[in-house]
Amino acid sequence: MSPALQTHALVKRYGGLLATDQVSLSLAAGEVHAIIGPNGAGKTTLIGQLSGDLSPDSGEIDLLGQTITHQTSWQRALSGLGRSYQISSTFPEFTVLQCVALALQAHRGNSFDTWRPLLSRTEQTTRAEQAIAQAGLSSRAQRHVSELAHGERRQLELAMVLVAEPRVLLLDEPTAGMSHHETHSVVDLLASFKGRYSILLVEHDMQAVFALADTISVLVNGRIIASGRPAEIRDNPDVRTAYLGDEELPQ
Repeated sequence: MSPALQTHALVKRYGGLLATDQVSLSLAAGEVHAIIGPNGAGKTTLIGQLSGDLSPDSGEIDLLGQTITHQTSWQRALSGLGRSYQISSTFPEFTVLQCVALALQAHRGNSFDTWRPLLSRTEQTTRAEQAIAQAGLSSRAQRHVSELAHGERRQLELAMVLVAEPRVLLLDEPTAGMSHHETHSVVDLLASFKGRYSILLVEHDMQAVFALADTISVLVNGRIIASGRPAEIRDNPDVRTAYLGDEELPQ
């Protein structure tokens, strides 16, 4: 089976700085592949290139067997790629259901169909409710975003991605800013997605990474220095020297 997402020698330069340096990685269908590395390693730049927010200077990106290197972000979304962002971006005055229904409307290209109320489309509302349930927010569907806790807002953003029915998810720091309890809930939620979606995960929380990842790649100074199963990464001396130091990794 061909990879769900694959990069070939991806390069992004900012003047003399190589933000991504010949990055080649492969996300297998149905797996969780985590990208870890210190601040400034190039993780966000890599995600930006995969999502279409940034153009690589060289290299190729394949999604579900199709080369998407020069596609726009919305074309990639239509091809089956969904992305969550590190910083929450929602509408405080909207309800959870309205936000997710609006995300679906935008994905389908009829955002300016202003003659019909947003929630009058039965099929659209049903699909939005399904995505909200997938994200674990059914009990909050009629709540305004302003009433949600931080962790719930991150779940809402996930629902806004899932409503477009992607096959590959790019998750950028999904537990950022969360309490221990919120992080645990989101890790359980993402674990329930394993096998249903192919997930590329950028995450700083090592407990979350080692709980979720099938494969881990370590990015340092724009280059992948190691890639393998969690046990291999845990025991890799180069990883400890370049990034982890004396930190005790989860078992």
